[in-house]
Amino acid sequence: MLTEPALYRYVEVPPPASEAALAARFERWQGGGSADGTELWLNFAVRLASGELVGYVQATVMVGLPERPAWVAYMLSERVWGRGLGHAATQMLMSHLAQHHGCTVFWACIEHDNARSIALVKALGFHRATAQELAAHELDATELLYVCSAEPPSASPARRESA
Repeated sequence: MLTEPALYRYVEVPPPASEAALAARFERWQGGGSADGTELWLNFAVRLASGELVGYVQATVMVGLPERPAWVAYMLSERVWGRGLGHAATQMLMSHLAQHHGCTVFWACIEHDNARSIALVKALGFHRATAQELAAHELDATELLYVCSAEPPSASPARRESA
């Protein structure tokens, strides 16, 4: 499921060695936020109607900044790609962040050759960061910053975008 090596091609975290290692990783992520209180960490499971776990969405809310920007991330099992689940789950995450945490700016850091993720964030209303938006961030040479400065799209039926 989420131990598939292909899922980790574009992320800095290595694939877990087993389902148990993945469960331990999820357990560590339940910390809630940074020790200094400047970041709130949120993680949500993505499940099919059957209850089967097929991925997750994550956010890091920068609580000390006025617009309460949030980094968003997602990972879904390769076998559910192309079904609109990544779009729907990320859309729900952004709506939750706006409604419950006051976030008005969303950031996504994506490897420049990760076409699936770039298509997903563009479908959600993100744009490539301007030089001014990019100046506040330190990214690797292979990473691109996408920004969504408006309210997230309303909760509508999921589009057929790949995750």
